[in-house]
Amino acid sequence: RDEILRNYRREPNVDDAILYFDSMADYVDELRKLQRELRHMI
Repeated sequence: RDEILRNYRREPNVDDAILYFDSMADYVDELRKLQRELRHMI
């Protein structure tokens, strides 16, 4: 998070990009699960 807030230019890193993509995909999956559960409750 600090890296993002500092906003320094840095060299491209494929491993970091893959980790970021995977974590965002997991986050979106969890949001979809929550949305599905809420939809059933309403």
